[in-house]
Amino acid sequence: MRGAVFENLVVAEILKSRMHRGMKSDLCFYRDQSGREVDVLVDDPLEPTLIEIKSTRTVVPESARSLEEVARVVGKGELAPQALRRVLVYAGDESREVGGVEHVPWHGASRILAGA
Repeated sequence: MRGAVFENLVVAEILKSRMHRGMKSDLCFYRDQSGREVDVLVDDPLEPTLIEIKSTRTVVPESARSLEEVARVVGKGELAPQALRRVLVYAGDESREVGGVEHVPWHGASRILAGA
């Protein structure tokens, strides 16, 4: 249950932040027929974003695998996979970028899509 509760907390924080700023609450879950999925897909024409949420305090390379897989599939249309912003929210405390994926601590989740 920890993972589901953590995921719900992060999505609620992102939505709350966007709504308080008068932004659309245009978040959705992505899953295709092959089982590839990410927790949040934001179909924003200016900054399309994929977000994966992990309740772990330590991130390993496999944590971002679904972001890369979905970026390749979604990016086959008009966008190159590199044009998709990829964000991994986790239970740690450190912000960093690894291999083109932003690692954001849970307490910074409200700023991911808020334009802040």
